[in-house]
Amino acid sequence: MLEYVDYIKLDVTGNMDETQKRSIANVVDMAHGFQKKFIATGVNSKEAYDCAVELNADFVEGSYISGATITKTNKLDFMQGNLYQLIIEITKDEPDVEILEETIIRDVFGTVKGNGYRQFNTAYVEIPKKQGKSELAAAVALLLTCGDGEERAEVYGCAADRQQASIVFEVAADMVRMCPALNRRVKILASQKRIVY
Repeated sequence: MLEYVDYIKLDVTGNMDETQKRSIANVVDMAHGFQKKFIATGVNSKEAYDCAVELNADFVEGSYISGATITKTNKLDFMQGNLYQLIIEITKDEPDVEILEETIIRDVFGTVKGNGYRQFNTAYVEIPKKQGKSELAAAVALLLTCGDGEERAEVYGCAADRQQASIVFEVAADMVRMCPALNRRVKILASQKRIVY
């Protein structure tokens, strides 16, 4: 399993005693020995950030750095997301759909390179039947169309057949209708299955 892991995440707080710090430092040394990167999570204060730097963290994650991104400690690069949390959730008998969606969105959109561009421009996501695929796809399409800051962005939704594509379009159109801010800025062309921002 270790061969498939690039990053090891550990919760770090500024209130750790020396024994806890030594334990984490040992894990970090071992991770670095296997050429793995260490991500310090829970960095929500200056003390926690200083602790992460002292522990030789490659990346830090937490509200002290940014509420929605993960920042590299020395070059302000961003890193790959939390695959481990996703694996734990999907192996449960009844996975929490909100946690799955949050993890997917955070990892795909919240992972940004030092130049400000997203690290990932392609994502392959499989979600079982009746688990919110249409809603997630519609929300992502609207985000890319209206909230990504790209001029004249073109977003295409593809499906196995017209009926499937129509379902996602209708969900996106309903989202626009239910949001007054979007409804003022977006034009729904139902006959063409298009949404224009």
